[in-house]
Amino acid sequence: SIETFLDPSEEPAVADRMLVTDSQRIRDPIKWRKTAVMSQQWRLVNGEQLFEIKKDPGQTKDVASAHPQQVKKMKVFYDSWWDELEPTFLQTTEIYLGAREAPRVTLTCHDWIGGYPPWNQQMVRAAMGYRPKSSRRKKQEENEPSQADMGNFWAVKVMEPGTYTFELRRWPTEANKPVASSLPAGAAVPGASKAFRETPGEAIPVVSAGLRINGDVKVTALVTNDSAGVQMSLALQPGSYELAPFFQAEDGKQVGAYYCIVTGPTQP
Repeated sequence: SIETFLDPSEEPAVADRMLVTDSQRIRDPIKWRKTAVMSQQWRLVNGEQLFEIKKDPGQTKDVASAHPQQVKKMKVFYDSWWDELEPTFLQTTEIYLGAREAPRVTLTCHDWIGGYPPWNQQMVRAAMGYRPKSSRRKKQEENEPSQADMGNFWAVKVMEPGTYTFELRRWPTEANKPVASSLPAGAAVPGASKAFRETPGEAIPVVSAGLRINGDVKVTALVTNDSAGVQMSLALQPGSYELAPFFQAEDGKQVGAYYCIVTGPTQP
């Protein structure tokens, strides 16, 4: 029961309770990367710096050398936490397609597996994956590699046999804009330095689209100027797949479909 943790009079009983916050932002986790072990009194950051949080909430003074036993205690807790989770790291979380409870599934580029996915709407609007990266990422390559170059894909699990329909989109359905069109900047948000929607949506000169499954292109289609989405169908058997639908621009460069709506299956 969590009742004890909600009762202020029971605080001594949970004073030593520890939690881990972990912000890896990479596919394969690395031990102690961007990690903090937290208790009510202490914060152990990246396994090295220790802060007495009630006296120093701003975490300005590292007291690890003065409290080696506390550091050791929190490291032991972290090691146990890591050992419990490590066997699951190779278990890719798959998105189910064809489940009876969800016959229509909308996939977004935020869930691409591979390189550095467009994880917010500013990146989607800026055509990340097709346009050069922002200058503030100077240490990285000048041009953002394409989805195909990075090997980005959605990890999906097909639940039922049959024919599935894939609708590839540059913009979400709600925008109601053609694949090759731009998108106007949205209104500013009071109090924010700059809202993601303030970035104008860049047009990609798309001429065709394709459906890549497990590295092989299975279906292609031409894209017309007024196409809001490109539909294509494919028969699939139950199992796990790497799904990577893409657009091809007039310069030959490929970029992943930022959105893909999957419906089905229809039975053979």
